[in-house]
Amino acid sequence: MASRPPKPPLPPPAERKLSRLALLWRFARAYPLQLSAALAALCVAALTTLAIPQGLKTVVDNGFARGSDPTDIAPFFVGFLGLVLLLGLATAVRFFFVSWIGERVVADLRTAVQRHLVTLDPVFFEVNRPAEIASRITRDPNNGDRITEIRSGPVNLSYRKVTGIGASLRYGWDTDRWGDFSARLAWAHTLKHVTKLRADSVLFNLRDSNSSSDFRSRVTLQLG
Repeated sequence: MASRPPKPPLPPPAERKLSRLALLWRFARAYPLQLSAALAALCVAALTTLAIPQGLKTVVDNGFARGSDPTDIAPFFVGFLGLVLLLGLATAVRFFFVSWIGERVVADLRTAVQRHLVTLDPVFFEVNRPAEIASRITRDPNNGDRITEIRSGPVNLSYRKVTGIGASLRYGWDTDRWGDFSARLAWAHTLKHVTKLRADSVLFNLRDSNSSSDFRSRVTLQLG
């Protein structure tokens, strides 16, 4: 029985360059109001995150320190809760506008790709055969010929493996008048994220891929 010819080697992974983000910036700058709102919300959330430890320190110093009057803690505690609410509101606004801009940029990028395909020479389609890719795209002619759906094949998650490390720190304190409070700081870092679509496919490192939008490290803060 004749043996199968060896598979050609995979091309080397593309080098990561920040200059490639200029392509996305051409589409994102079309929404200056949304970008400004997202940036403002990000700044407010960052400043509030830095102010929360100071607010907690003020609550402890004025309500639980030796020689302090517990009855005077109310305004400081209300201010601390205000910081937490402001952080939640700023985070929600930032997430909304960042998600909105991301969806619009992806939609505009897909539209630009489709318009570019129309301008290509017919020889290009004879060589590359993009019929299979085009058949997965659904467009709406009543809505400016925008892309409404892109169908993709199934992905076998049984061949996906993620390894990483994580650490968390939790601190709780009990108050007689105001109840129990806790704060939890967690950190997680992805060391390796490999996957393959089929059993005979080669393992693909999704962690270092340019197509991956997940962060390698995440930090979360929970207050309760």
